[in-house]
Amino acid sequence: MANNGPESAGKGLRRWGGGLFWLGIITGIISVVAIVVSLGSISTDGVETQTDGVVSAEAGVLQTMVIVDGGASDCVVTNTSGQTLTLQSMGAQDGAEVVQFTPDSSDGLTINCTNGASFFFIDAGMLSGFGGIALGGLGIVIAGFLVILGAILWFVGRSKRKSALMSANQSNEQFTGGDYNRGGYDTTQGSNYNDNGNNNGGPYAPPPPPQS
Repeated sequence: MANNGPESAGKGLRRWGGGLFWLGIITGIISVVAIVVSLGSISTDGVETQTDGVVSAEAGVLQTMVIVDGGASDCVVTNTSGQTLTLQSMGAQDGAEVVQFTPDSSDGLTINCTNGASFFFIDAGMLSGFGGIALGGLGIVIAGFLVILGAILWFVGRSKRKSALMSANQSNEQFTGGDYNRGGYDTTQGSNYNDNGNNNGGPYAPPPPPQS
């Protein structure tokens, strides 16, 4: 049997709010763990860099390269025809910049870096690491939204329950503490009758005077 009393007011909102809140907490924890694991997979420790060299790449396939101790302006990538390829920056952090370019042929590419900059190419493991960081960041945003939405729904449901309980208490106080005329009669009115038993609304007739 459904409970429609004041205790059940806002129950659905409280249930949904609590569920979304804890779902957001769990999502946030998983996202943080994913970011930490992904950061470990893109560590540059032990990665060999070089200031110049000739590399081979498949034509039309996007290449991702990291420039260390410099930026896109410090390195030049040219094809066998001497044409310079455009390096598109994907972001810089801690003195390194990630750039991308697409070779127009499968011939060797010449890369020259100046001003103390060097480069290395990102392998599949590092790419998955960057993808994990991106997904982890998105997960944190979603987790924050779920936590805020859940908290709002829970507080709204709690407010509805509190208002319903207050209204019920006020109704009970009015019912039990009200002023009622229980009998519907005027108990202050006296019953005045004359000698003949007729009610004339006045006092009894005085006794006759004594006979002399």
